[in-house]
Amino acid sequence: MSSPAEKAGNAICGKWKFLRDENTEECLKTMGYNGQVVKFIMENKPSMTVTRDGDSFGMTYQLGAGKPMSFTFKLGEKVTVKDDSDPPMYHNLELFTLENDGSVKCVTESQLDGPNKIDTESVIVRKGNELHNLMSKLGDRSVIGNRVMVLDA
Repeated sequence: MSSPAEKAGNAICGKWKFLRDENTEECLKTMGYNGQVVKFIMENKPSMTVTRDGDSFGMTYQLGAGKPMSFTFKLGEKVTVKDDSDPPMYHNLELFTLENDGSVKCVTESQLDGPNKIDTESVIVRKGNELHNLMSKLGDRSVIGNRVMVLDA
């Protein structure tokens, strides 16, 4: 019988590159991101690498030409994810869990103040060689954006 970490690893581990967006711009606006942030996200095509070592996962996410966001996490344990600029562009508490359907859920609680404090949730689903990141505002799944990545072989 597979452990939760093995099941999550089967769902999300790999080297991924951007394939397409589905309703992402509308979703980002609904979440409350300002126009400049929405434009930046929509113009940049991310890549991501996820690895597993036992119960720990490593994630490196590259959005654009800047420094990649890298962190480690365990299922069911909150992890702090923060850039090193002053003031930070993002400073989040993230919680990854394995859902009953085999997807991986990530709840992101912003630690910033003001208009940049946006809490989100994503359900990450693997469909063959594609990884679907179904994102929305935390607690409101009425508008869902989907950033689709494909395995980078």
